Amino acid sequence: MRMLRKMVNQMVWICFGLLVWSGVFGILNHETGKTLPWHFPLTFLLVGLLGALAQLLFLSRRDLTAYELRTRTALHILVLIGILCVVGWLFGWYATVWDNLIAILVFLIVYALSWLGQIISLWRDERRINAALKDFHEREKGAAAEIREAGKEIPK
Repeated sequence: MRMLRKMVNQMVWICFGLLVWSGVFGILNHETGKTLPWHFPLTFLLVGLLGALAQLLFLSRRDLTAYELRTRTALHILVLIGILCVVGWLFGWYATVWDNLIAILVFLIVYALSWLGQIISLWRDERRINAALKDFHEREKGAAAEIREAGKEIPK
């Protein structure tokens, strides 16, 4: 159930990112009158679903080694680029090969930024947990000192 919730969350974020991209496209192409086809929102859902399913590459019953994580991350990037290229080709997202290459470059930038965001989030969580543990340890030491001062035995 946890994995399903995580995949749905990823799908929502992927769809949101594509929606933002289409908004930027609309703003940039407003003057030229260029618009996106009616089926683009449906393709966003398809890409969101396929992108979320690609997360299954990281599914493991044990902790991954550094090598396995790097390998699966590289595979994940290639699968997502494949999805981006195939769906883009099927639905006519790109007029030229250069458009496709630009989309891949933007994808790689977004992918790198999402990893950076996750690293920062985990780093902040780690700091918060360590501070809470330090605070807990200091309170325990203080409580033990009070018990000793009262002449009582400290329970183990």
